[in-house]
Amino acid sequence: MNLNRVSGTLVLLLGFSCVGLFADTSGNENSEGECTIGVAAGKATTDGRPLLWKTRDMTSSPDNEVYYNSTYGYVCVVSNPYYYEAWKGVNKHGFAICNSVITDFPVASTGEGNSAFMTSALKYCKTVADFQHCLDSTNGARKTNACFGVMDSTGAAAIFETSGFEYWKYDANDTSVAPDGFVVRTNFAFNCSLSIGYSEDRYYRSLALIQGFADGDSLCYRTVLRTQMRDFSNGFSVPFSVPFDSTLSGARYGYIPTAVSICRSGSVSATVFQGVLEGENPRFSTMWTILGQPAAGIAVPYWPVAKTCSLSYSSDSTALLCNIDREIRKQLYDYSAMSTYINTFKLFTHDSSRGLWTITFPAEDSIFQAADSILSVWRSGVPDSAQMQTTNADLAFYAYSTLCRAYDTMVNFTTRINLPELALAPPTLFSCYPNPANLSTRIRFYLPEKNRVRLEIYDIRGVKIRTLLNHYYNVGTHEVEYSPDEKTPSGVYVCLLRYGSSVKTENLILLK
Repeated sequence: MNLNRVSGTLVLLLGFSCVGLFADTSGNENSEGECTIGVAAGKATTDGRPLLWKTRDMTSSPDNEVYYNSTYGYVCVVSNPYYYEAWKGVNKHGFAICNSVITDFPVASTGEGNSAFMTSALKYCKTVADFQHCLDSTNGARKTNACFGVMDSTGAAAIFETSGFEYWKYDANDTSVAPDGFVVRTNFAFNCSLSIGYSEDRYYRSLALIQGFADGDSLCYRTVLRTQMRDFSNGFSVPFSVPFDSTLSGARYGYIPTAVSICRSGSVSATVFQGVLEGENPRFSTMWTILGQPAAGIAVPYWPVAKTCSLSYSSDSTALLCNIDREIRKQLYDYSAMSTYINTFKLFTHDSSRGLWTITFPAEDSIFQAADSILSVWRSGVPDSAQMQTTNADLAFYAYSTLCRAYDTMVNFTTRINLPELALAPPTLFSCYPNPANLSTRIRFYLPEKNRVRLEIYDIRGVKIRTLLNHYYNVGTHEVEYSPDEKTPSGVYVCLLRYGSSVKTENLILLK
């Protein structure tokens, strides 16, 4: 990679600090506002739809929630208990916005700060042009010090380096600025005195990842969520392998530092906005969001015209999706002497048989597939907000129940990690295939000894839909096909296996 290529712009790096490149990777992380953002024009993405993304790092505000404003019609990520001020979001017009802070940009003595300014933009802006007009009209009268990433339903996509008095625009559609159609930023601006400093590690790593996606025609919401948002690298922007089959100086085997990674110990949420093609209904703009530490969570889609489900937002408490993510994070960051180090073998083992990601990634893939299928149907018609709200709730429930199961698995694995493997495997209910399913799906289970088995299908309210099996089975692996009847609607269902006193469950998404 050419290190002089900055988000598609050729820039001399003279005067930029090399602090980050030679940083001690075991050092402490700065605790506030170390965000990584980017924007891509439709010409750079696989489906022609623009993208906008942000990994949010704010250890003083770990409880992130997804809030829907019905008055103005936008959905955004907020901090609990400071609801209502957006840190990233998209409105019903398809206008999306996020930011990364620039600490030494001058700010005005009056006006809105970064989050308040973004909240106002979601309320009143329909396009990137509207946002630029807002900047023009508030120069000298705002307390902003940030890079703002924005996109809209017309295909416009840009990053604005913005102080309280002026701004500089980097247009992803302008080949003189972004020949490859994308712009990335961390916590610096090229139009201020601040060197890249501690954020350059993430900047160069993000640049390499996005450039690779663009060159390989694979730049889409899935690759950014799966790969960039879960990326670990060192102070030289060199990625760590997962699992890390080695020992760093002073650390335990398999542990890596995440103080300078895109996916950091202080990361509290990650979002990718998938825009629309020109002429498509802007209400289909999708805010894919992981609430909590990105490596520990599962992405869920949200739309700017659908009320957020209770798993993602609570007016008097914290979001359950974020809560379970934070519990899983504790399991991953279990090295008290080095709190920014993550146990990579809890993420993934060499033989792919264990680890958090062996559970969460297949579930996330199912959500990706389900959302893509549903959106393809919606785009040919006009679904009402209730349909979108139900879909969001179903997929959020699927993510939450998977994370709860993953957490239980991690706890049980941790307590047995030094014990010999049992000669007799426990009863197991495997993931359904295919999942999501349309006409039919296959359900497999393993029995360690002969016993009576009940296999049942429930909806998410706990209502039994069908009993598939209810008799004795011998030792071994068995399979049954489930074909829902015409009256069974699309949604998330639960396969429940009863074996003696054991109960096993797996989620199933039906798309009719």
